[in-house]
Amino acid sequence: MIKNCYGLYNLFEVVTYTKNLKTITNDPQLMEEWELYVARGIVGKDEGFSSEQIEEGLALGLMPQIVLPGRFSKEELKAILDEFYDWMHGKDLDNLTLKVTAHGRGEIAELDTSDVERTLDTICYLNDKSDRAIIGEVVFHLGAVHTHEEEHKIRAKNHYSRLDCTFDISKYREVFKRALSRLSELRERYNGIALVIENVGQINFDVAPSRAEIPEFTKSDSRWGGTRWLPRELQLGDVGCGWDLVALAKQGFDVCIDVEHLQQTVEYSNVFNVQRQLGSLVWFGQGNYFEEGRIYIAEGKPILYKEELDLSEFIAELQGNIRICHLGGQTSMIFYDEYNGRRVPRIGSHMPIYFPGDENPYVRDKVLAERMARECKEWFYEVLPALHAAGCRKGVFEIEVGSQTGPEWRQAIETSKRNVLSVLRDL
Repeated sequence: MIKNCYGLYNLFEVVTYTKNLKTITNDPQLMEEWELYVARGIVGKDEGFSSEQIEEGLALGLMPQIVLPGRFSKEELKAILDEFYDWMHGKDLDNLTLKVTAHGRGEIAELDTSDVERTLDTICYLNDKSDRAIIGEVVFHLGAVHTHEEEHKIRAKNHYSRLDCTFDISKYREVFKRALSRLSELRERYNGIALVIENVGQINFDVAPSRAEIPEFTKSDSRWGGTRWLPRELQLGDVGCGWDLVALAKQGFDVCIDVEHLQQTVEYSNVFNVQRQLGSLVWFGQGNYFEEGRIYIAEGKPILYKEELDLSEFIAELQGNIRICHLGGQTSMIFYDEYNGRRVPRIGSHMPIYFPGDENPYVRDKVLAERMARECKEWFYEVLPALHAAGCRKGVFEIEVGSQTGPEWRQAIETSKRNVLSVLRDL
């Protein structure tokens, strides 16, 4: 899978309209309300269209989220989508809800959004080619104040800690305002496609070694080998971590809640908030307060939340604006597992959704695995009912296991689906 759960790459996701969900689910009564997807790639080793992953997901009773890489030119993307279009009709799958994800380099918060527009133009091409709107929604991240290169240079120059902010409140307000303006312009230009905003994680809460520091045993592991390790210097200015999503929703934009990202933000806010950090008086005063995000920002200091982010209150504020959610089994951003008698770092993102009683083949420390399973179940029994009450009825499994196909992947998805359905049946 291509997506990085910490927002290191720009994410676009596109979903078509559904006609009849019961044709592919093995739980039609429940699925009259909830639609479940799984991320699926459509590009083969020869760089042409491949249906292998789609068909494997359909066999599990899950609709496909189509992953479309952004490394191709507009003409190459058109060629791939032409083949996808022909295959879809050849398989008589017009009645499915399809979710297409495309990655571009540009983000809405950047001055140059040509990559975003290229992706949207390609989507319009596919819709125009058909006799209906095959693609109806686009879900994406808004971007950040700095690129990783800028972040690295500022940190090296000022000797900031890993949690220190590298910009001031005025810069963050500028980026937020620009993102909202560009988003509004794109909505007007591409008014046939719904633009949906995905929350990003509070990625400055913890860091892992850089890719060069990953030991060989991790690189070759079926689960962890493809993990996208975070650099030590991270962007702290991502737009759309928490309450700023509510401000965007009030402007008429719907949102996509990634439950792993949300967990990171909750975890961060539980530590870095006004009550817990009373000695940090530099944040106090309206000049450093970003009201839309309910955060205090001062360069050279950690971002400080006004108060802990309350999950139920936050999701309730987005009532009616949550069109879709992303599902993964992360319980903490970084954890340390046993390997040959020592502890090694792991990134918990895109883990299968394991509950107590499930065998977790990816965590060697069994006491740790049991604790993670309990925490995962507790989290899903908190977040899914809240999302359901707020009107969300679409969920996408974003789980990375090996090559994203084969027996190991199928087992991980089947376990994750079973556990999610067990929560939804209790609603």
